[in-house]
Amino acid sequence: ATSYSQIKLPLLTMIAFPTCRHMNDKQMKVSMYALVLAAIVTTLYAGSKMYDTNSDTSVSLGRRKLSGRRELVWVIGYPFTGTAAVLRLVEQMTKKSMASNYGDVVSTADGFGHTGTFIDVPIDSKYYPDGPYWNNAELERATSTILVETKCSGYCFHCSEYERFRNLNNYHRWGRSCRSAQKMDVHTGEVFIMPHYRVHHELSKAVVMIRNPGPTVVARFLDVIHKQKNGLANRRGLLEWCAKVDSETMEFPTYVKKLAFYNVEHLVEKVPCISEFVRLTMWYNNLNKMLQGMDYMSVRYEDLTKNLEETVERIVDFTEVEPVIDSSEAFFHRTFKKYTYIEDEEMKYIREVIKNVASDRTWYMFEHYFSAFATSES
Repeated sequence: ATSYSQIKLPLLTMIAFPTCRHMNDKQMKVSMYALVLAAIVTTLYAGSKMYDTNSDTSVSLGRRKLSGRRELVWVIGYPFTGTAAVLRLVEQMTKKSMASNYGDVVSTADGFGHTGTFIDVPIDSKYYPDGPYWNNAELERATSTILVETKCSGYCFHCSEYERFRNLNNYHRWGRSCRSAQKMDVHTGEVFIMPHYRVHHELSKAVVMIRNPGPTVVARFLDVIHKQKNGLANRRGLLEWCAKVDSETMEFPTYVKKLAFYNVEHLVEKVPCISEFVRLTMWYNNLNKMLQGMDYMSVRYEDLTKNLEETVERIVDFTEVEPVIDSSEAFFHRTFKKYTYIEDEEMKYIREVIKNVASDRTWYMFEHYFSAFATSES
């Protein structure tokens, strides 16, 4: 069948031709260039759509869908907000492997991740050679709906504080990091950051993870000392780690300017890990900008601990995966015990930092976590 885009140039030329007799050579040349350009644009827009995180919306690039029914669904959130837990829950329900941007950690059927044990395998060696990678080495691979875990450069022990902050400060660079996977050489243990991949027409939805910022930062601290086997897992250890991280970040002029821009520089001495809370809030600002062009659902971390069965059913319904067990059989494994190490007085100041840095959408996500710490001036 002949498409409209195929006949548009001849059609426009036929319509415009009678008027061309009244044009001089220069006017006719300009007119023909305009007609050709219009035909090219029309042809591109006749193609299927592809979501590009360099934009706030879906943009047409004239690409064909790469495979029959395959759809990618991002499980996206700041580190330690529950992205890995959701991936494990869906794998429990479907008995199929989902995917992750983190090929250096591959899970087994029991749900536990292993670093440097398995060779990472991309979900499609032709169209996605640089990731994402299959998350589970022992389960059958999903074929239709594939959930993909991404933290968009929020979790990075292989890059500097400067690199992490630079990504957050540039929305387009941050967007590309959401589509950048990492893999490990199992022989040397070296981790490589791969070129960002394109999601073509296949990225359809996102499951967005949200957690109280206080416990999120504490969980990050506990993970650091657990991996480095160095430091105290208590409030004193947290304060020491925060002082180190904040001191390193204060060396970056861009970050110092941001403190002044957001009017939070007077809180530097009152908020331990202020740089972490600024980073976390900027991360969600970027995310909310990107979500304007996507179909998404929000899942709060506490729902995994308090309303697990109902939450799993919501995720299954939204992502349209095909479960093979009942949601009552799902279980959630908490990586760390519930420790906060943050005092109520500090939470008041953390609230002020996050409110000042957050966009309206981001503050809507976090406001209820700080309702008990609101002041009369807020």
